[in-house]
Amino acid sequence: MKKLQQVTYIVFLFAFAMVFLTGTGAFAADKKVVQCSRYSCKFNGCDMKEVYTFAPDDITANNNNFKVNYQQNEWFMFFDPGKPIKKCKSPNEAHFFELKERGFKFTPADVFNRRDKFIVLKSGNALNTSVQEVKCILCGKSDFWSFKGDDMGMSSTIILDSKSFAWNMKNGSQIDECNGLLMMKFPNSKAHIFKENTAGTRNSIDFAKMVSNSKFYYSK
Repeated sequence: MKKLQQVTYIVFLFAFAMVFLTGTGAFAADKKVVQCSRYSCKFNGCDMKEVYTFAPDDITANNNNFKVNYQQNEWFMFFDPGKPIKKCKSPNEAHFFELKERGFKFTPADVFNRRDKFIVLKSGNALNTSVQEVKCILCGKSDFWSFKGDDMGMSSTIILDSKSFAWNMKNGSQIDECNGLLMMKFPNSKAHIFKENTAGTRNSIDFAKMVSNSKFYYSK
């Protein structure tokens, strides 16, 4: 009977959190998308035939984009923001990227699966997709980041003895289990209950650094 009461209480707590947070617009499934653009290098010998940027970044925008020194100083790899893109095999070593598709939408999981194909810009503008920092109301941990609208797996955490269904954008590992005071009373429960702490925009290289520091998560 006591165990049933514990489970009922936690279910109620999760349900209340989801209703409240969804009602305030903090987590909205239709916002959990990332606007991107797709490109291909026109030089036949180049192997960068499918690369992406986060909108509104544009690697076909101006004449500087076709100079190798500019590319090496301004364009970096999303999975390693300290690493410039590799030089092209063209005679002047500069890429000539042709836009294939602009403004389409990826899920965060799509971005993770293609993370080695994204280019970020050191001098880029703020991304069209906002990010949010969330805080667990049970254990008090914060500095978890995700795309605006991502509930960090709360709507999928049906099995209460499972960790939250949120994955690290850098390495794909599942988020650590909650160890808050409430969880000490219910030791079989491991899931966080998140609320939005702050939200805003980042340019692409700052976003990439956040991911590189293992602070960014996503739900599938």
